[in-house]
Amino acid sequence: MSLAKDSLHNAFISLGSNLGDSKAIIKQGIELINSNASIQVLYESSLLQNPAIEDAGPNDFINSVIKVSTSLSARDLFLFLQQVERSLDPDRESRGRKLARYLDLDLLTFDDLLLNESDLILPHPRMNKRDFILKLIREIEINSYVDEYVSDTQDYHYIPLPDFSAAIPANVKSIANKINNLLKNRKDFKLRRIYLDDLDTILKIDAEGFGPKHWTREVFVKELSNPYAIYLLAESKGLLSKKILGFIGIWIVLDEMHIMTLATASKVQNQKVAQYLLLAAIEIALSSHIRNLSLEVKVDNEAAKHIYEKFGFFKQGSRPKYYADGTDAILYGTENIQESDQFRDNLEALIASFAMTLSKQL
Repeated sequence: MSLAKDSLHNAFISLGSNLGDSKAIIKQGIELINSNASIQVLYESSLLQNPAIEDAGPNDFINSVIKVSTSLSARDLFLFLQQVERSLDPDRESRGRKLARYLDLDLLTFDDLLLNESDLILPHPRMNKRDFILKLIREIEINSYVDEYVSDTQDYHYIPLPDFSAAIPANVKSIANKINNLLKNRKDFKLRRIYLDDLDTILKIDAEGFGPKHWTREVFVKELSNPYAIYLLAESKGLLSKKILGFIGIWIVLDEMHIMTLATASKVQNQKVAQYLLLAAIEIALSSHIRNLSLEVKVDNEAAKHIYEKFGFFKQGSRPKYYADGTDAILYGTENIQESDQFRDNLEALIASFAMTLSKQL
């Protein structure tokens, strides 16, 4: 089923159950939602088991989140979800809405709508206090980001992961937009998702940068299927041949980002490819309300340490014999990038410098 693109809205819906065959009930609930001709389920999260909250025990809950596209209004979607609840749990009202339940449906968000009515508040007022809900939303958004907006058929253009804990401040959004424009203005390469077919070249670049005993093919395959990870590469825009110039991998867990790996081909290490890949990660962090960034770097990798310190990372500790060859690692991190004026001022200065260099090349 497909919906007309005009007047479509995106919404997140949580599902929870701790009575009966909870997994089957959640699956049935999703099927009923998707059976409405005005709703299309776009993504389903995995299932998480969580302790019951307040008086809803004693059984643990099974929880899931879905992202839907709909032509319904927020109010009509909310009323339809109540109908689905009643159809699968007709005695819920008499049992008590806050007690154990066969199916609980909550409308979490509806586009960017802010609503405060007696029976419907958007975004949902308690979602930010439930880490498991935010975790499931993040899982969906990472997957939808990779599937829809980072492809090998279009230029890199980042669509920010929406933040559900607070509005992104205007000054933070402004910097993210400047990074976005800077990335788009690179005429010699673009960023896209890493695919399995890329791994032969990725492994060569990885060995150049970190030595032959770094990541194996199996590690990369596992990372590419990790729902909390984003792996991007920089690819030249040559008409006759496309070459992979470098790559970056990041993990996102709630409000933290860890840079797992960053490497560039030796022949382009004077072209700031690594710095642009790092900028892409920082843009994702700024746009999705990530607060802290962290990474490890070899203690003797002076070039990498220089880049990270240039971007506002500082030493936070060390990890003895962290790498396979026995080399120690230095742990780097940032201040809260959403609130640190120093981090953002430094970043703006770097962006301006890169933009000036690009303008001279055009």
